[in-house]
Amino acid sequence: MLDFTGHLLVDVGIAALCAFSGVSDPKLLRDEHLKAAADWLAERYTTPGPLRKHTRSLFFFNAGYYQKNPQIRRDFVNRVLYSWRDPAHEQLDEPCVFCGRTASYRATREEVPLLNGRDVYNFSPKGHAGIPICGFCSLAIQALPLGCFKSGKVLIAVHSSDREIILDLARDACRAMLKALTLSTADDEAAVPNYPHERTRLAELLVSWVARIDRKGWHPASVTGCVFTNFGSDPSVRLFPLDSAVFAWLDEVLHHEDASLSKAWERAVERGWRVGPKEDPNDRALQANKFYEMLLRLPEGARSFLREWLLPVKHWGLIQTYLRRIMGMTPEKIALLRAVGERCAQYVRHRRRFLYEFSRENNYAAWRRSILRAADESASLYGRPLVTFDEFVELFTAGEGEYNDWRLARDLITLIMIEQRVIAGEMAEEESEASIMNEEEIQ
Repeated sequence: MLDFTGHLLVDVGIAALCAFSGVSDPKLLRDEHLKAAADWLAERYTTPGPLRKHTRSLFFFNAGYYQKNPQIRRDFVNRVLYSWRDPAHEQLDEPCVFCGRTASYRATREEVPLLNGRDVYNFSPKGHAGIPICGFCSLAIQALPLGCFKSGKVLIAVHSSDREIILDLARDACRAMLKALTLSTADDEAAVPNYPHERTRLAELLVSWVARIDRKGWHPASVTGCVFTNFGSDPSVRLFPLDSAVFAWLDEVLHHEDASLSKAWERAVERGWRVGPKEDPNDRALQANKFYEMLLRLPEGARSFLREWLLPVKHWGLIQTYLRRIMGMTPEKIALLRAVGERCAQYVRHRRRFLYEFSRENNYAAWRRSILRAADESASLYGRPLVTFDEFVELFTAGEGEYNDWRLARDLITLIMIEQRVIAGEMAEEESEASIMNEEEIQ
């Protein structure tokens, strides 16, 4: 009877119905499941309690659930929660915009968040106020509050090309909501679980999902996080699309066999936490995390993310996966960076000042001259140049019309040099925290 439609709000509502009914797939939902869910929602939305207060302020603006007139309230409940039971009753002569079934009524902002109001015709199909919706999709939308996470005055919902992500995260939200409602007896919206800093919480949800999945048979998916509210005069929606390449990178990092890579990831996450003036420094659930929030922007801003968050943790394995998955760098170029970095690390044993000159000089002409001098001296010492002409062109120049981001390759090679020196015992871990030694210490 039910299956995902491709529309975020409906699909998250369907996933919430699955979670409430204890089934693992929408196709397993039966009449008895839908009736039990509709009965439960009707009771919670029309009688005082935390869920009623929560939905009234953020989900269903001026809905019939909250009308004092009992007849108006009953008519509204029958229309939005039970019209799927009697398909022949008051059907419209047009399809549901979400699933294509014959529509039961025209929905406005009272029944579906973020639509126009009851008598607003602007931007409505065929010049009619509202949109046609069937009884099944209507029930799914009414169950939407059970599949969303509250964050301050907005709500978080997650949609994906992978149906398991939708189902799992809606199940997490539903469990948290039902547990809170079970423990609460007061008519207090504060009883509804609230997770501040919505972008941080959204990224946390996605990262934790990837961390706990069984990798066998799973393929990276595209994901869209939706942060929205239907609140009074200030409805809003923000979408955060997460590319499948980002999910592939998270999967590789969080399930990598090298434990040191996972620890490097944890260090990057730890650097991102920000404690507000009124927040408990020991309660991460109340804090913002800039690393997580920047993660939502990838692959946009990939270079700045690499420099700000990954290079400081100084782990080539983590950097390597990022270069390949997010920045699309070829394995051959990554191997070349590694080879040149190891040669430079060997040369620094002979001339320690080169580490400073290589990593700190921001004038390209002066930096290039120091490379040429080092390459010439390296050829005398080791019988081969530090970097060949072809390698220099490949790593530190750009084609016509392209931006020459030579500093990125420089910073990556600097990381390899530092890593090699730490491994060889030539630089202490605490010295590497600043990436290179101070100029006064380099003789």
